[in-house]
Amino acid sequence: MAPATPIPHMFYLSDILGHAVFDGANRKVGVLRDMAAYIGPNYPAITKIRVQTRSHFFSKGRFQFVSWSEVLGMEGPNLILKGSLPNEEVVLRQRELLLWKNVLDKQMVDVSGRKIVRVNDVAMGTIGRTARVTGVAIGGAAVLRRLGFLRFARLLPV
Repeated sequence: MAPATPIPHMFYLSDILGHAVFDGANRKVGVLRDMAAYIGPNYPAITKIRVQTRSHFFSKGRFQFVSWSEVLGMEGPNLILKGSLPNEEVVLRQRELLLWKNVLDKQMVDVSGRKIVRVNDVAMGTIGRTARVTGVAIGGAAVLRRLGFLRFARLLPV
C-alpha cells in the first residue's frame, strides 16, 4: 500500500463508510462503520471514528472508537491511522452524534424551515487536521453516490 495522503478538502460520508482502516504498519485493523461529530455552535467537528474489528473468521467482531486525532490520512477511500488501535476504551461524550446512525436517512427541516428533507449523505470538509460537517446532501446524486453508482452516472451522456 502506498503512503497515506492527506485527508481531502471535501468528501462525503458515503465515500469512506464501509472501507478499510489500516494501522501505521499498513495492517488492516477493521472497517469504518461510523463517524462521530461534536455538535457545537459552529460546523460540527469530527471527533471520532467507529471501527469494526474482527477477532476471527466467523465473528462479527467488535466496535471500537478511535479519536480523529489518530487518523494520519487516506489512501483512496481507506483511512490510515498514525499507530495501532488504542488499547484504552474510547467512548462518546455528551453532544457527540454518530452520523450514520443518527443523521443518514433521517428527515430534517431545511435551513429555511419550510420543508422536511431526507438526508441522503453527509458532506465534510477539512481545514488542516480538523474535519467538520459542512452540510447534508438531499438530491439524487447523493443517493447514487451512496449506492456506488455516481461514478457510472457521470459517464452517461446528458
